[in-house]
Parts: sequence; C-alpha cells; structure tokens
Amino acid sequence: MSGRGRPVRRFPNDLTSLMLIGVAVLALLTGAFALDRTAVRRVLEDELRRVAAEWRHRLAAEPGLLPDDADLADRSRLERRLADLRRRLGVLELHLSTPTLDAASGRGVPPAVAALPRGAVVVEDGDDGRVEGRIRLPLDGPVPAQLEITTDLTPRAEALGGVLRTILRGFLSLLVLAVVLPAWVIRRKVQAQRRAEAELRRLATTDPLTGLANRAEWLRRTTALLTGPDRRPFAVLCLDLADFRTVNDDFGEAAGDALLRAFAARLEGQLRRVDLAARLEGDRFAVLRPGLADRTAARAFARGLVEALSVPVRVEGHDLPVELDVGIALAPADGEDAATLLARAEAALAEAQAAAGGTIRLYAAESRERERSRRQELRRLRAAIEGGTFGLVWQPQVELATGRTVACEALLRFPDDGGPPLSPARFVALAEESGLVVPLGRAVLHRACREALRLPEGVRASVNLSPLQFAGEDVPALVREVLAATGLAPQRLEIEITESVLLEASERVRDALAALRRLGVAIALDDFGTGYSSLACLWQLPFDKLKIDRSFVQGLGRDGQAATVLRSILALARSLGLTVTAEGIETGEQARFLAAHGCRLGQGFLFGRPQPVAAFEAGASPAVPVAPAAPLPAILPAAAGGDICAPVGP
Repeated sequence: MSGRGRPVRRFPNDLTSLMLIGVAVLALLTGAFALDRTAVRRVLEDELRRVAAEWRHRLAAEPGLLPDDADLADRSRLERRLADLRRRLGVLELHLSTPTLDAASGRGVPPAVAALPRGAVVVEDGDDGRVEGRIRLPLDGPVPAQLEITTDLTPRAEALGGVLRTILRGFLSLLVLAVVLPAWVIRRKVQAQRRAEAELRRLATTDPLTGLANRAEWLRRTTALLTGPDRRPFAVLCLDLADFRTVNDDFGEAAGDALLRAFAARLEGQLRRVDLAARLEGDRFAVLRPGLADRTAARAFARGLVEALSVPVRVEGHDLPVELDVGIALAPADGEDAATLLARAEAALAEAQAAAGGTIRLYAAESRERERSRRQELRRLRAAIEGGTFGLVWQPQVELATGRTVACEALLRFPDDGGPPLSPARFVALAEESGLVVPLGRAVLHRACREALRLPEGVRASVNLSPLQFAGEDVPALVREVLAATGLAPQRLEIEITESVLLEASERVRDALAALRRLGVAIALDDFGTGYSSLACLWQLPFDKLKIDRSFVQGLGRDGQAATVLRSILALARSLGLTVTAEGIETGEQARFLAAHGCRLGQGFLFGRPQPVAAFEAGASPAVPVAPAAPLPAILPAAAGGDICAPVGP
C-alpha cells in the first residue's frame, strides 16, 4: 500500500480477440484450399465433356480415322491405326473395345474406365503427380464398340488452379482486411479509452500537487483495510504544518507549493510500502500505519516522523521552516470506520495545535469533549430540520459569452439559534454521518421548489441531493410529489449529484436518474474531478451537465497542470455532448480562459455572492459578456459579511 495511485489493471481481451481472428483466418484458408481443388476438377470435367463431344463429332465426320474391318482382323495393323489416332487426338492412351477384340485378347475394359457409364468423363490424380482425364466414348456402327481415352490435363489444371488461387488470395486478403482492420481500430479505441480512464482515475484518486492519495482515496483504502480479510490494528496520524500560511504570505504561493511537494516526498521516504500517506487539504496530511496498536509505539513512531521531517526545506534560496503538529487515533480502539478514525485523529490534532508547536496528541479522554460537542450539534441540527428553520440563499449561474443568468443554485445555511455558528461543511457532514441527510434533503427540496417560483421566468433552480438520498428513498417519487405540491415545472428544476454516487452506480441509481430525465428534470454531475469518475458511467448515466470543481479553476495561473486538466475535462464533456459549468470563478481572467476553451456556464463570486431569493425577484441581472480585456464585474452585489454557504449535499 502506498500513497500513489494504483496501476491500471490489464485485461486479455485484445489477445483473445486476435487469437480468435487467427483461428478464423486459418479455417478460411483451409476451406479455400479445398474449394480450390474442387473448383478446378469441376472446370476440367466440363471442359472434358466438351472435348469428348468434339471428338465424337469428328470421328463421325471422318470415318477413315477409325479402324475398319481389315484393321480389326490384323492386330498389328490395328495397333498402328490406334497409335496414329492417339497422335492425331493428342492423348496419353487409346483403347478400342468390342466384344470380339475383348474376347480374343482376353482383357476387359480397364477398371477406371469400366466404372464409367457410356459417354461419361472423370478427372483423377494419375502417376507422378499428373492430373488425368478419362473418357468412355461410344461409337455408332453395326458392331457395338467404344473408345477408352486417357488424356493429360496437368497443364490445364495448373493454369486453372493458378487463376483460382489468385482470385481466392484476393478474396481472402479483402476478407482478412475486413476483419483485422476493424479489430485494430477497436483495439486502438479501447486502448485510448483505458488511457483516458486511467488518467481520470489518477486525477480522481491523487492530489495533483504532491502526487499522494487524496482524502477520498485515503478513506476508501482505509475502509478496505478495515473490512477486508486481513484486518489488523493500525494507527491513523494527522499531520499539519504549523504556520504554513506565513510561508505563503512571506514567500508567495509558489514557494508554499514547493514546500508541500518537498514535504510529501520526505514523508513518503519515511514510510514502508504497506503504509498509506495522503494530502487531505492545504497543509494537512494523513498517514495510515498498519500494525501499530500500542499507544506508546504510536507516539514513538510519530516522534520519529516529526524529527525526520522537521528539517528546513530550501526553496529559491530560502530555508523554509518545517514544524509539525500530530494527532493520532488507533484502530479499532478509537473507531471502527475510516471516517470516525480520521475525525478523531483530527480532533487530537486540533488539541495539538492549541498547544505549543511540534506537539503530538493521541485521541483520549480529553478528546471526548469534542464528542460531547458533536452530540450537541446533532441535537441542534435535528431541531432545525424538524422546525424548518434552515435558510436558503441562491447563487447565479451565468452564460460566459453573454453574462445572462440562466440558473441559480440553492445553497443551505444554518439558522441563528443562539448557539455557536455551524458552517455548512460541518452540518452537512453531521447530517450524512447521522442519517439526517434524507429528511434534510426532502425539506430543502420542498423549500427550494417553492422559492424557485420567485426566480425570473426561464431561470432554472439547481438543487443538490446527497447520494445517500438515492439509497434511502424513492427520489423520482419525491420529486414528482414536490413538483405537484409547488406547481414548479419540471423543466425549471435541475438536480445536482456528486461523483460519489458513481461509486454506487447500481441499477437503482440508474433507474432513478432515468426516471428523473423522463420527468423533464435536468441532471448535473457536481464537483467533477474530485472523486472517482468512470467513463462508462459518464455515457451510461443520463447526465446533462458537468460542474467542474472550484479547486481546478482556482489553480489557474498558479499551477500549469490545472489548465491542462481543465482543457481535458472540457474536451471530454464536449465529446459526450454535455454542458459544462465551472465553479469558483473569481477573476475575469479565469472566466475568459474557460470561455475560450468551450465552457458555457460559470458560477462564482465574480458573478455574485449567494443571496436570498428576493434579490432575484426584480428580474434577471443585466447581461455582462466575457470581454477580451478587463475583468468582469459581479452581476449581483456581494453579500454583507461574506457568508459561507454549502449545497444540500456533500
């Protein structure tokens, strides 16, 4: 187990296909050879029949060619006449058969000829590889007689065989070309698809800056370790670079990125192949260390990591300091699922960060205070859902070419209930962990569809649904119920789902998405590029739109790979006929880059911060096209206080 993406699995389909094609071609060649011999014999027999008819006509027209009664009485004279006739006809053998001659000579008709009916012909292999034709030619006259003629057909057979073989070779060449060329084209397409899917899988499972696993991949592989047949204790460590923000402030983001890359390389150098390292976000990293179940051993391992990694990194002539805080959770003592273990390691990390720099904390009794706080937050969350006191704000999605608002995304925020503020990221995660996301999503869908009626005509409402809702209830039935209750037209509703739904793309999910499409509801794939995307799912599931995650857009200008990834995603969407919305657009330069590469829609603070629906009731915002110069102005004024909002799903 390592922090890098797994290698692409190879399948023997191409080799199997080529073997089957080879067997088919061999069978065709064998059949063609047999057909060649049969066809040549049939042509020779037809020609031999024509020759027999010509000879019979000639003998009838020139009776002097045949032996007369005097010849029949004198055997030596008869043999001379027959030899002369054989030369005239140009045949190998010539035998005259009459009852008198046969009785006098004591021989009968040769067996090969005697087997023939009168006037019949046969083509057969003779001595020395020759091809011989035999004819039994009846003669008209007062005495029954017949000529048995044997002629050499070898030259004619070779000529005919050469022509037929040339024709067959041409036919087989065309046939092989018709089979092999499509197989080659298909093989190239399959290889290209595998390469593209491998690249998407790499992008979806690794952190583009450091090359380590990302959070989603780390959780997936940790879950596999917990549920697999080789279950064993392990330690989860959360590492955070203290004062990393000051590096960005003092030396710039490029120096900060270089520090993170160097730190990730050092971290991997301290781990075994079975360990798993990941970059969770920003300057936070996670390490999974199988075999560590003892708190003392876990602390000793963490201390060794801190000592090895807390060495300044030289970037552009500056020695950038590295100071680590570490939080540790042990499995299974501190949790039996990946999310819980990571949350508890992060809770221990928070305590380490609150202490002096370079602190190591294990999840323990003091960490349980955070658990108590979590239970309080869950009670507040449940009360807000039951009371329907959540607030909704809307953020516009605009056409980059015209600046026209075509849709608004509904974003959820926690009500002011007198308690500490809860960020959307926090309460949505709580809702999913506790199973409250299903009633929460149901309530928000009702609220969003009611408020969508107040949006300008032609502006679509975009509502997030958690993947857990598809597993927990009949989503098409819920949407039909909400549309009927609110009177919102299906064409004005768009459902956004995250890439994690693709991991569970069961028949139930496929049927639900297809049913939504039949209703007339549009479907968007949200946060594209941050999870696992299968090309097969992209064209098999009925998506109308891809929403590019804000992290790629924000990387423009800072990370050359961000532009490459964005161009690849836009090209992929264009080839699949999907509309693209880019999230997190904050500058005119970002908007112009995206518009120039085929992105149709944009969303972000450049066009407006999230606002209550009342801000949209006066009518659509004025069209503000993406000019070739000068940044775009915001379409709506910024919200006071810069509230932090999140969708209804993760």
